[in-house]
Amino acid sequence: MSGLDVKKMSAYAADNGSVNYGKHNSVYQKLKLAQKDVLAANCLAHILHNATPYAASNLDIDIENVVLKVYSHFSISASRTAQLKEFCEFVEVEECNLLRHVVTRWLSLLPSIDRILKCWRPLTSYFQSLGEEECSKMLWKCFGEDGNEVSEMYFLFLSHILKVFSDCIEALEAKSFSITSVFKLTPDLAKKCEADFLVFYERAKKYVSERCDFSENSFHSKVSKLGLTTAVSYGEYSDPSLQPERH
Repeated sequence: MSGLDVKKMSAYAADNGSVNYGKHNSVYQKLKLAQKDVLAANCLAHILHNATPYAASNLDIDIENVVLKVYSHFSISASRTAQLKEFCEFVEVEECNLLRHVVTRWLSLLPSIDRILKCWRPLTSYFQSLGEEECSKMLWKCFGEDGNEVSEMYFLFLSHILKVFSDCIEALEAKSFSITSVFKLTPDLAKKCEADFLVFYERAKKYVSERCDFSENSFHSKVSKLGLTTAVSYGEYSDPSLQPERH
């Protein structure tokens, strides 16, 4: 930047790495010290892509690494691929080739997950036939007898939520997309995610609330005080409604 007047800079465009756009001691933060109005022209599509692995990192299963591990297991061995083909035929699942996920390709994870879901039964049968000793810990945790059903639910969940993000990224990459539409795109994404989760949450809450009394006057609320974690008085338990019926 030798010879350039930073105060005349209007925007800074670079990769989204922390060295460029980190909150502390990044290039962008240093530029703002010299030119407070400089805009961060970083890639929104990259940010949306990074949001999914960031959120998924709290899941009990590292789905992205499982996808990479599954593909690697079969890609290096023609005999393993042939065995998987036999399992596909045995469980009457149309043979399908596993797709390679490349971590730097933003839209490759969802197709890879969907392909694994399509082959879930033959993959499960294959890895369980190998046994725990012949599988990596990660693959056995996912496809072994104990964790198989739970793992499938995680895959199904990510298949659903990644579609929301992928659609948004594809919209950003469209030739007809303009900067004037960015402001509306990201709030719409947040609202859609929130709506999807709230539908599930509200239905679950409604079901439980209709069958359980969580009010302060409920029997369980008053009995909970018998745990003696707080001071209690006799009056709290003199409510006639809490007395057992006499026959």
